[in-house]
Amino acid sequence: PEKIDQLNKSQNNDPQVLQQAIVSEIKKKLPVSVDQATLMSDVSAENNTFTYKYIVKGITIKAIESHEWQEAMQKTINSSYCSNDARVTVFRNLFPEGVIYNYFVGEKLVYTYKALPSVCNK
Repeated sequence: PEKIDQLNKSQNNDPQVLQQAIVSEIKKKLPVSVDQATLMSDVSAENNTFTYKYIVKGITIKAIESHEWQEAMQKTINSSYCSNDARVTVFRNLFPEGVIYNYFVGEKLVYTYKALPSVCNK
C-alpha cells in the first residue's frame, strides 16, 4: 500500500512503473513457501501479464500432469484470482492480460495455467 501511495504521488501514469514496483517488492520476499509442496521462487511482469514461478516438491510429474491435479489447481487459482478482496481487484486491473502460473519440478516446466479476467465472469 505504501508503494502504491508513493507511485500515485509521483504523478507517473505509466502502469508498467507500478507493475515493476510490485514485482520488485515481491522479489524481496522470495523464495517463500506457499504450502508443504510448493515454493514460490520467482515472479515477473511483461506485456501487462504477471507470472509466478513455483517449484513443486514431493509430487510426481505424473501426478501434476494428471487431469485431476490440474483441474483442482485451476479451481484454486480461479477462486483466489477472482476474489473480491480489494488488493486482488487492484492486481487484476493492473495486469489486464492475466496471470501465468508456472509449476516446475526441478528445472522442468511441468504445468502452466493462465488466469484471465474473463474467468471471473463465469
